[in-house]
Amino acid sequence: MALSSTSSDDSNPFATESVAISAATLQLINIKSHVPVTLDLGDSNFGTWRTFFNIAFRKFGLVDHVDGTIDARAMLADAEWTQIDTCIVSWLNTTLSYDILSAVIQPNDNAYATWTAIGSQFLDNIVQCTVQARQAFHALSQGDMTVTEYCGKIKTLADTLHDVGSPLTDQELVINLLSGMNDKFAHCIPTILASRPPMTFLQAWSFLLLEGVVIG
Repeated sequence: MALSSTSSDDSNPFATESVAISAATLQLINIKSHVPVTLDLGDSNFGTWRTFFNIAFRKFGLVDHVDGTIDARAMLADAEWTQIDTCIVSWLNTTLSYDILSAVIQPNDNAYATWTAIGSQFLDNIVQCTVQARQAFHALSQGDMTVTEYCGKIKTLADTLHDVGSPLTDQELVINLLSGMNDKFAHCIPTILASRPPMTFLQAWSFLLLEGVVIG
């Protein structure tokens, strides 16, 4: 992959480097190898999808196409920049479910407009989303779910709350995890609570997986 780097000051060892990718190289990239999820309103995967894309934007030096710092209309005379911007639009559209795609697609949209329109599908009703996610989080119980399924649902709801600006602490995740566990894992609660330093959510998840193997 051809990336070009130029130092902002060759005499300054702490100078940052600007990394640019050509339009020709960008078109050869299979975006689904970098964003391996399809964004869907019913899957609660907006946080995961956005994280994958933010990593890709930083990796390929494309952040200025989606952060609003550059007006795409002022770049119309720059064929290379416009071609890259159009490629990003194609990337975004390729990773959307049909319902979201039909809601956001517009003729001649630029990358920033497309990125913003997609985000608005999930973030416009922030208060309602926050209330619903909080209620679902606190009402969640393991029931017949496996540890992986149960912890995965907790993580998904936590990601949703993070996306709408209402992040949960790691302690809240652990407390909710323990409060909703089924009787099969009730004996694990004292061990997790007594751990010093306190277990993180991921550590508690891992502990329960190992315990499940022993029980199983």
